[in-house]
Amino acid sequence: MGIFGLNRQERLIWEKIEPNDRVRIRLEDGRVYFSKVRRIDSNSIDIESLLEGLTFIELLPKSLVYVEIISSQKGKIVFTTRVISPNWEGSNIIKLACPRTIENVQRRRFYRLEAILEVEYCLLSQEDINLDSLGLRPPIFNGFTKDISEGGIFFITTKLLDKETLINMRIKLDERYIIRARGLVLRVDEASTKGKYGIGIEFVKISEEDKDFLRRFIFEKSKMLARLKET
Repeated sequence: MGIFGLNRQERLIWEKIEPNDRVRIRLEDGRVYFSKVRRIDSNSIDIESLLEGLTFIELLPKSLVYVEIISSQKGKIVFTTRVISPNWEGSNIIKLACPRTIENVQRRRFYRLEAILEVEYCLLSQEDINLDSLGLRPPIFNGFTKDISEGGIFFITTKLLDKETLINMRIKLDERYIIRARGLVLRVDEASTKGKYGIGIEFVKISEEDKDFLRRFIFEKSKMLARLKET
């Protein structure tokens, strides 16, 4: 592997990657973890070691990994590569080889339903981001959605969040059902009301059951709105 494996356009995509970009990495057994870029050069990329709680996840040299670089500005950069070293120079850094192919993927666009729904959320620490639990832990913050889709939400809150922050959230769809998800902050706007902010979130972890319920909720509500417009 190495930069010579990429064509000119792919090389430009590789050069977009920067330190502190958020990384989602999927292992061969299907497990998914989050990390951050520490360093990148023409031949390799260094990311922070994978943590599950306070436990380091062990990777084997030459093991295959699927990587997504997630950025609010660059979209998703995706590639498959191999581990050069799971603990580079004893520094808790994973060194990955530059891939032979790479792609800059545009985010899928979903139908957005305008809806005011209650949201509760908490911020995730570096130790928490790879835990399976989508539960909330104090401090818990509140907000309400302006719109919701299968891919994420835009909501209003009094807390200013940084882009690329990961949060766990609980969204009350109706009296019967509350969905839980992990989201990545992609957009931050000042709301028209002083002291409030509009936050755009992409779902990065949600159960199939909750995803299915959300899909049906959006379909039924949009159908109902269409009927109201016809009357």
